[in-house]
Amino acid sequence: MARSLPPRFAVGLPSRTLPGALPEPAAIVIALHALVWAWVGIVSRTNLDLSGDMVEAFVWGEAWQLGYFKHPPLSAWVASAWFSVFPRTDAAYSVLSALNTAVGLAGFAVLCRQFMDARWTAVCVAAAALTPGLTTMAMRFNANAILVSTWPWAMAFFVRAMRGGRPGDAVAAGVVCGLAMLGKYFSGVLLVSLALAALCEPAWRARLLSRTGAIVGLSCLAVSIPHLGWLVSNGWAPIAYAREATGFVNGSPTGRALRFFLCMLVFPALGFALIAGASQRARDAGRALLSVLRPSADPIWVLAMAPVLLTVAATVVTGARTATVWALPMGMGLVMWLGVQLRRTAPNPDLRVLGGGLALAWTLAVVGSALLWRHDAAQGEQRVAEPRAELAALVDAHWRVEQGGPLRWVTGTRPLAASVAFYAPARPAYWSVWASEVETPWVDRERVAAEGGAVVCAADDAGCAALGESMGGRRIEVSVGKSVRDHVFAAVDFVVVLVPPSQRWAP
Repeated sequence: MARSLPPRFAVGLPSRTLPGALPEPAAIVIALHALVWAWVGIVSRTNLDLSGDMVEAFVWGEAWQLGYFKHPPLSAWVASAWFSVFPRTDAAYSVLSALNTAVGLAGFAVLCRQFMDARWTAVCVAAAALTPGLTTMAMRFNANAILVSTWPWAMAFFVRAMRGGRPGDAVAAGVVCGLAMLGKYFSGVLLVSLALAALCEPAWRARLLSRTGAIVGLSCLAVSIPHLGWLVSNGWAPIAYAREATGFVNGSPTGRALRFFLCMLVFPALGFALIAGASQRARDAGRALLSVLRPSADPIWVLAMAPVLLTVAATVVTGARTATVWALPMGMGLVMWLGVQLRRTAPNPDLRVLGGGLALAWTLAVVGSALLWRHDAAQGEQRVAEPRAELAALVDAHWRVEQGGPLRWVTGTRPLAASVAFYAPARPAYWSVWASEVETPWVDRERVAAEGGAVVCAADDAGCAALGESMGGRRIEVSVGKSVRDHVFAAVDFVVVLVPPSQRWAP
């Protein structure tokens, strides 16, 4: 029988913590965080990301598949569910991005509550809310950002399952672990970290090797099996994409691993400062921070550091092009470790410091985002000036004039075509003209030919325009400008090829 947890895991904790019951101060922080960052996204954004990740998640979700050629499907499913209710606007996407981080913070609060009281939980949640992984970097909703909302809940339910052995917690842990893998395969480092944390604590190890661990594993497998079937039947396409995207680059793998490690320590710096201020014990905070660098068998240390160290090791061994954006949730673990250390010597943190620190940070974020937008607008920066919504309206209007009905299909330069699918009033569906059988296999090419559509190309994408013309389409060169918030931006040139219905081209 598993022995009870040692005292270090039980000081000041209730005998049972409900998974949905957030401590009141933490709940207030989470709600305000969502409001502030939704507003920051709205103020700072007059386009979605230029790389097209956000519109890509949207157009994939319109098809609702078990997987996509780049990534597993969770981010696309979430985007699809969201925009089935809310309008296709930049503001609505900003709200989704902020709510995604709020869901993650709620899971983090439940996780922290396993190891500390309500006051310290609020401090750690506030500190995590200042990390880049839950603020600026998470505002671009994609396969990386979705990890912010899955990892903390996976950890929280897993810890509850290991501590209490309740079947419901074990099922929830397995389900959310499966969802994390459906977000991005990088979540494999999370699953390994959870197992390592359990193996380091005898009581947890006994539960991991018992019925509880079996329930976690089987629940995770049950969630993952449909996607695994899709993965096999589609030639392991996301694996091939991941191998290509993270393949060889110049420079030393050891150097990249070191940069990643240092970034993970630096990213939570504002959160560390907030925790130190609330504890009012700067010297203890310094010692606690240094303790992160000392290997430990403490499961909390493993939960915090194993994902970082596993990524570092994988970078060195494989030479992968490791990116910090893969690790958006990792700062939360380091914040939790610091909080657990300090609550032993400072059981009553000063929540006034917490409120003052958050108020200052959020004020700077709101004001700074508005100033940054105005600066970028004055410089004509592409991220605010490119007329994607305006291009979508123009393409839609041209099609209606020429064909007398709504635009059904759009393709072309990927970010531009997907943006037209997102913004256009007619709500056309996106398909890939480049490799339809791989990128959009759900699209019936004969139906596209029968209904016609628009090929939208960047001015310098000659191959895109040539493909459109080879379909029998009519080429139009358009110049589109944008006027927003009293700024009139220079017009941008695009090429649009309108392919009328009933044209036939080689599949």
